[in-house]
Parts: sequence; structure tokens; C-alpha cells
Amino acid sequence: MRLKQEPEQVILERTRTCPHCGRDIVPAVKPSPFQQIRPEVKTLILVVPRACGCEAEIAHLKQEEDRLNQEAAAHEWQDALRRAGLVGWLAEATFDTYTARSDWADAMHVKGRVKGYAYALTNGGLNGQPWLMLHGGYGTGKSHLAAAVVRYLMESGQ
Repeated sequence: MRLKQEPEQVILERTRTCPHCGRDIVPAVKPSPFQQIRPEVKTLILVVPRACGCEAEIAHLKQEEDRLNQEAAAHEWQDALRRAGLVGWLAEATFDTYTARSDWADAMHVKGRVKGYAYALTNGGLNGQPWLMLHGGYGTGKSHLAAAVVRYLMESGQ
């Protein structure tokens, strides 16, 4: 059996301090809306505000919303990379991470041509022939360049 407390005692127990501005967040005791239906029943209800509403709290909530939106965007980006097949080391493959090779002098020339292809693909400059063929020996960077094209297209919104 629960003992009924005086409204003032309940207010004191439920009053808390805003962590942002230090003001007290004081609950209110109001008549029950059921009193309109049955006026003989005198019941009070406790209304405890969830927030202070101060500028510091609003700024904190905005900052938290921004953080959550950034996390969601990062998660969506990682999911998009996964759906595009860019997993593992391919998820980090870009034109910037494709570097010169000591064993293949034409690596930077090929990179430039593939990068030009990606730019032309986004600008519609391929005259209706949007294919790319990469060939070469093991370890020449074919997968890296193909992944860089896909990532470039994704970053440009395509």
C-alpha cells in the first residue's frame, strides 16, 4: 500500500537542476482533466517538465542532433560502399591513394587516363560509350583504379 504524499513534498522530491544552466526544473501540480467529467473527484496530477528550455540546452540538443546525423550519414556511406562491392581495402581505394610504382613507369599515365574517363563519365563526354576496360598483369592496380572510379561516381552523387 502506497502512502499519499502532500503535493509540496512530491514537488521537492521531483525538482531537478538543469545540467546546462543550473536553474531548477520544478514540476507543477494541476487538477486532473477527469474533474470535468466527475467534479466530485478532487484528484491532482504531477506534471514534470522534461526539459528546461534554456539556450544552453537548446544548443546542446542541436549539437547532439548534428552528431547523430553525422553518425547516420557515415553509416549510410559505409553501407553504400558495401553495396557497391567496395569492401576491405577497396573501400579506401581512390585516385589519390593510387601511387607511382617503381616497377611500372606508365602507372601514373594510366591513372590519368582512368581519372579522365571518370570525369568524362560524370559530364556525359563519352559519346554513349560508357565502358571501361582495364587489363594488365597481377598487381598493376586494375582493381584499385576500378574501385576509384566507382568511389568517384558515388562521391559525385551518381
